[in-house]
Amino acid sequence: MQVFHEVELKDWHTLAGQAVARELMIIEAQEELQALNAGDVVIGSGSNVVFLPWVEERLVRLNLFGVSVVDENKAYVWVRAMAGENWHAFVQEMVVRGLGGVENLALIPGTVGAAPVQNIGAYGVEVCEVIAQVEAYDRWKREWVCLQASECGFVYRGSFFKSRWLTRYVIVAVVFVLRKNPILRLDYAELAQYPMPLNSIEAVFFAVVAIRQNKLPDPKILPNAGSFFHNPVVDRAVLLHLEESYSDVPRYVVDDNRVKIPAAWLIERCGFKGYREGNVGIYAHHALVLINYEGGGDEIYAFAQKIIAGVQARFGITLTIEPRLIGQNKERFDGTD
Repeated sequence: MQVFHEVELKDWHTLAGQAVARELMIIEAQEELQALNAGDVVIGSGSNVVFLPWVEERLVRLNLFGVSVVDENKAYVWVRAMAGENWHAFVQEMVVRGLGGVENLALIPGTVGAAPVQNIGAYGVEVCEVIAQVEAYDRWKREWVCLQASECGFVYRGSFFKSRWLTRYVIVAVVFVLRKNPILRLDYAELAQYPMPLNSIEAVFFAVVAIRQNKLPDPKILPNAGSFFHNPVVDRAVLLHLEESYSDVPRYVVDDNRVKIPAAWLIERCGFKGYREGNVGIYAHHALVLINYEGGGDEIYAFAQKIIAGVQARFGITLTIEPRLIGQNKERFDGTD
């Protein structure tokens, strides 16, 4: 275990916003989790967070690594990955092993432990589809538990780990169930229209990597947190109303009564694509990506609220921020509150 105080957080999250944490703990062995409290915040690799200027909560990074096969039969292999494993590296390793199910989720930033929290998804696949179990530490009862996927409350870009269990469970490892004879998922438009044949999980993996690299900036060059806003899910009545003015509004069917509308389309229609204000802006090549040009968390948050207000005023649809907000505002940080 390592513990640091008054930590500059710019290098601890992909948005690289200026912020300071009161305390940062690095967990290097599973038994060290017993030192955690309910108020501690686990941050993974920091790819889905916005730090406000002062973080009073103790931050925790899990450096727990390892990938192993725990079971298999003629059709499936159960693979256990520790929470600290890099997600993209894990996906790549599964593709090399010939195990299907996660190839559409290539190049998503973050760790294995963060994947169930957000129920990460891309190109027609959500990670909950391949999760068998989640191993976690229960901070309330001070014990280790094994949760079945059906218990985790997975929904679009969310789970109980993100809501009711936020201060309770810390994910230690995830067990995935992957196919020995993969079934390719190519129904998503960008894969269905891909110019090269996608006849293997390797081909799908490299296609997804190419697509993402083509439209999303490298956070090491342009600090960002990937998709900054959720794609809103609305009733069909809302869609019908929109179609009266915008016949080209894209949509993805959720169920008989609801559709998902791309947030990027809404943001671009409001004229925010490529827009910059001060140290924060929207990426010129993808309207769903917020770029930080050396601003702080308070500036990032204020800019995001401006985008939300603009979309609400034009379309009557309220966007929500995908990354988690952690910390306190600038007034408290300056001691002037």
